[in-house]
Amino acid sequence: MSDENVETLRLAHAAYENGEFDAAVDMYLHPDIVWETRWPGLPPAYHGRDGVREWQRQVLEAVAIRMALVDARALDDETVLASYILRGAGRSSGVETEMKVFDVMSFRDGMIVRRQTFYSEEEAVAAADPSNPI
Repeated sequence: MSDENVETLRLAHAAYENGEFDAAVDMYLHPDIVWETRWPGLPPAYHGRDGVREWQRQVLEAVAIRMALVDARALDDETVLASYILRGAGRSSGVETEMKVFDVMSFRDGMIVRRQTFYSEEEAVAAADPSNPI
């Protein structure tokens, strides 16, 4: 299942890049998705597909942003690690920014059911290990 999950993540990201965010949410995110975020000023988690849409609305309200998928690999049969480069600019300030983030995506029934974001690959891999007490 791990190769299929990596491909699902790549397809979801391609749809996002093509401006098909709503279609990607419906096709690739499980109805029970828990979308965890570390975005400053936002709640730490959003629930369900509508929650993910609300997260996107709130993020894009403040920042014009693009996410480039750098790499995706399976950590196990149900978990994929994805690395991204985010580039954006504040809508009111115009200040440009760039950062790298690492998402741990958990899968159920061939769909993403949980997303966790980290600022380092080491932190992401450690959090994905169920025996890790983080």
